[in-house]
Amino acid sequence: MYNLSDYQYELPENRIAQVPVVPADQSKLLCCQYDENVWSYVYRDTHFFSLPEMVPENSAFFFNDTRVVQARIPLSHVRVVTKQGREVLLESAEIFFLHKHSEYVCEALISLLKRNRVWTQIFVQDDIVLTITQLTDKWVILESQWATIDELLARFGTLPLPPYITPT
Repeated sequence: MYNLSDYQYELPENRIAQVPVVPADQSKLLCCQYDENVWSYVYRDTHFFSLPEMVPENSAFFFNDTRVVQARIPLSHVRVVTKQGREVLLESAEIFFLHKHSEYVCEALISLLKRNRVWTQIFVQDDIVLTITQLTDKWVILESQWATIDELLARFGTLPLPPYITPT
């Protein structure tokens, strides 16, 4: 059985690309091939432009054409109103959209208060309100008023970058 610690290693910060390589085919590629002479796998560094030379004839390719959605909405100095009418001003919070149920309803992870509560309203702006309508053990169901989920993400969303990438 593998442990999470088996996958931990030191990677110097100067070895982490902060921007994509242009042109893209100049990106690095780690090639792993089985070498029968040494009865093990051999690793070598190469580039994507050499990929056609490495692929055997009659190979099948499966392409993933998905796009990363601007699913993270960082919020600062956000007004939150509870079901009881208590108003709180949060210094910072974040909503991470997971799955759209309809034009105005979605699942999301949300970092707001110590505990999220049903019917809490989050004022993204004065005229854009998200209401927590349901809780699960891991996420919330949000309902948007006055803007569709797609409009919210297009207007306020940012790309969810891994912590080792510095946003520009």
